[in-house]
Amino acid sequence: MGAGNSGSGGVGKKVKNRSNRASPNKWPNNDALKAIIFRNSGVTSKVADAVKMDIRTIQLRIKRDDTFRQWFEEARERMVDMAESVIFKALKKNNMTAAIFTLKCHAKQRGWVERHEITGADGRGLFDPLIAARRMSDGVRVAIADPETRKRLVDAHALVESNMGGNEVKTDEEVLN
Repeated sequence: MGAGNSGSGGVGKKVKNRSNRASPNKWPNNDALKAIIFRNSGVTSKVADAVKMDIRTIQLRIKRDDTFRQWFEEARERMVDMAESVIFKALKKNNMTAAIFTLKCHAKQRGWVERHEITGADGRGLFDPLIAARRMSDGVRVAIADPETRKRLVDAHALVESNMGGNEVKTDEEVLN
C-alpha cells in the first residue's frame, strides 16, 4: 500500500491526517472553553482551531448544549458591541461614511433610507400592455382583436396596475395601437 492510502479507504483515496485534532471527549474545562470562545468572538472555526477539534463537533455541541450556545451568542453580541463602538468613535471624528451608515441603519423613521424604485420604461408599470401588444405575434394580435379578449386584457391590466400602484388604465385603443 502506498503512502496516503488507507486499507479501508479504497485505492487511490487520500485520507486526511487529523492527528492534530483532539478527541471530542477531551474538551477543555468549562472556564477555559468559555475563555476560548470569548477570545475568538464566537467565531466557530476559530474556536474549533483553538481547541483542535473539527468544526462540525463544535457546531453539534452548539446545537445540543444550551450553555455552550449561550456563550457563543454572548461572545458574538460583544463583537457587535465592539463594532458599534468603532462606528461611534468614527462619528465623533466626523467620519462621513460612519455618519451615512448610522443614518441609513438607525434613522429610517426620519427619512434616512435608501430606496430603490423599480418601474418599467418611462416610469410605466412593470407590466405595460401597450409594450406587450407591440411584441406579440400576429396570431396573438388577431386573438386580441376579439372584443371579449380585449376586455379581459384591459381588466387584467387594471388589476395589475391597482396592485402595483402604477399608471392609470389605458383605453382599448391605447393598448392595441
